[in-house]
Amino acid sequence: MDSTNDSNSLDAIAEDIEQIKFQLFDLMNTGAVESIVCATDAGREGELIFRLVYLYSKCKKPIERLWISSMEDEAIREGFDHLRSGEDYELLYQAALCRAQADWIVGINASRLFSVLYKSRLNVGRVMSPTLALM
Repeated sequence: MDSTNDSNSLDAIAEDIEQIKFQLFDLMNTGAVESIVCATDAGREGELIFRLVYLYSKCKKPIERLWISSMEDEAIREGFDHLRSGEDYELLYQAALCRAQADWIVGINASRLFSVLYKSRLNVGRVMSPTLALM
């Protein structure tokens, strides 16, 4: 395998990600958009991913939340017909943020402990979503 081609491919992917990120942020902040719909997984992790992207984009528009547990067309339509205010999910976001921060603290301490014990660099803790790593 040619590492030069791998490097070029990774550079191209990074450029594509940057373009997509700026396009997304531009769309979120354009005057034609009145509100932003959070349509991530219904739960703590999905809420956190959405909110971190929302904050990173510096968007100030109202948030609406799509909360569905089925991917059937009818359930999705009904979910969009009954969007709720993002304010209703503020505590879910706060819980997710606390969980992420606790995971980080535990990961730092456990990684250090196990690295010293086993005389090798070891990373311990939950995996951060690849979606956030892209941002």
